[in-house]
Amino acid sequence: MRTLKSSEELAMLLDTEKLLVVQFGANSCAPCSAIRKKIETWAARANVAAVYIPIETFPELAAQAGVFTVPCLFVYAEGRLTVRESGYFSVEDVLAKAKRYQEMLS
Repeated sequence: MRTLKSSEELAMLLDTEKLLVVQFGANSCAPCSAIRKKIETWAARANVAAVYIPIETFPELAAQAGVFTVPCLFVYAEGRLTVRESGYFSVEDVLAKAKRYQEMLS
């Protein structure tokens, strides 16, 4: 899972990736770190693009996306938001939904 370097990079990923998992998180958030590791492992096995957006570095992106709490996960299929979860949620459920979208797009 790459860490976002610019807002332009996010726009490029949304335009080019069939399926994209986006995690908004914070360096001081322990659940964010645990979720990030799970997503990294899953994305590598599933061959899915994933990006981590630290809200400390990109507060404007977080605000534009309506992120009020972390961790927050978005799944985009062909550039459209299909899954959004934040706060307390099951990572496995989100990734299962992402896998279903991946199968539909294949």
